[in-house]
Amino acid sequence: MSLQLIRTRPATIVDGDNTLWRGRAAEGIGKHLLRKELGRLHLGNVLRGMGGKQEVDMIVRTAGGAEGEIKGQQRFYQILIETGLGNRATMTEAVTHFITGHRVERVFDMVSLMLDGGYPAFLATASGTTAARFTQYMLFPSPLTGSVSNVEIFASKTEKLVDFRTPISSGEEKLAAVERMLERYGIQVGDCRVIGDSELDIPLLRAAREPLASPLAVEAVRMLPKIIQIRE
Repeated sequence: MSLQLIRTRPATIVDGDNTLWRGRAAEGIGKHLLRKELGRLHLGNVLRGMGGKQEVDMIVRTAGGAEGEIKGQQRFYQILIETGLGNRATMTEAVTHFITGHRVERVFDMVSLMLDGGYPAFLATASGTTAARFTQYMLFPSPLTGSVSNVEIFASKTEKLVDFRTPISSGEEKLAAVERMLERYGIQVGDCRVIGDSELDIPLLRAAREPLASPLAVEAVRMLPKIIQIRE
C-alpha cells in the first residue's frame, strides 16, 4: 500500500491484552512454560514458576491500575531471565497458542474488516515483542500496518531472553509511541479509531477521533466522554 493511500484512508489502532485477546499475553507465556516444565518433570522450575505467579499477582493487586500491570509484567520477565526459562522459540509457541485461543472475536472482526478493505490498522500494546510480532504478521490474513510494544531482548547465539525494556510504562508513553509510529505514515491519532480497555489506553482514547471500549474494558475507560462500547 502506498504512503499516499495510507494517508487518505482512516486508520484503526487496537490494543492487545483484554482488547484484541482476552487476558494478558505474559500470563499466557507463563502458563505455557509451566506446562512444558511439568511435562519434563522439572518440578523445581514448576514450583518456582508457581511462586513467581503468586508474586506477580500480588504486585498487580497491590499497585493497581496501569502501574500494577507494568510492575507485574516487569517482575514476570525478571523471573524468566533468572530461571533461564525464557527463550524465543518457546515464547513464540506460547503466544501463538494463547492469542489465537483467546481472541475477542468482535474486535478481531472489526480489525479484519478494516484490513480487508485496504485500510491501515496498527497494534499498540504493552505486551512484549513476541506477542506484537505474531499479532502484526500472523494473526490476520493480511498483516497489520505497524505495531509498537514493550521490548524483549534475546541473546544472539542462545536465543535466551536476557532483558526486557518498557518504553510503554504509562498511558502518556503509549500515546507518544503511537504518535511516533503514525508520523512515518503521515497519520495523526486525532484522525483514528482507537480500541482499548485499560488505564494505559486512556490518553490514546481521549486523543482519538473515534474511541471504542473493548468488551473487557475497565470502568474508567467505559466512562470516558464519547466512548463507544463494543458488545460481545
